[in-house]
Amino acid sequence: RKGLSEEGADYYMRRVKELRAEIGTHFHLLSEIALGACADESLCHEEAIEMLGRWKDDFLPRIGKVWIVERPMVHRVFCYAGMPDLVAEIDGVPTLVDWKTVQASKPRARHGYLRMAAPDDEPLRDICHHLEAIDLQEGKQDESKFKVRDEWRLQQAAYVALCRDVYGIDLCNGMNVMVSVDGVRCHKWN
Repeated sequence: RKGLSEEGADYYMRRVKELRAEIGTHFHLLSEIALGACADESLCHEEAIEMLGRWKDDFLPRIGKVWIVERPMVHRVFCYAGMPDLVAEIDGVPTLVDWKTVQASKPRARHGYLRMAAPDDEPLRDICHHLEAIDLQEGKQDESKFKVRDEWRLQQAAYVALCRDVYGIDLCNGMNVMVSVDGVRCHKWN
């Protein structure tokens, strides 16, 4: 809580979750545009656009053939569905990719981006100033997004089956790709 009132801390957490979700959605849209699956980037957050630049430099060159970009898939026999972020050759290997957009690692940048994302939100601005003043931990990233949880394993299995049964694509790898203004980091799973 770092010296915030209970109401202030709850407000901050709610607003951060909302803004992070919006920025993540914008990054997904921008990655679709870059892969030729969509054509409108209006009203995207500056942070999402900056993330896209890092993604284009660090990850886009690794992408070969692209089969699926944010496309709903439905298995008509077994009645399940899903919408993977990306199914493509990554480093020449058919791979299922899940984008994970995260905040900047340095607190000053992290709170600066939050203020830019919601410039008219005075309570959030005040809280960000407060947290900047007391947050001495630098270089911290949310590693929990890297972890493959049980529900994600089920989703992976469904995507693998959908790709094979609906599109005839045999996936060899899966990958969580963490994208931030700091760059791109990948976690592979089989």
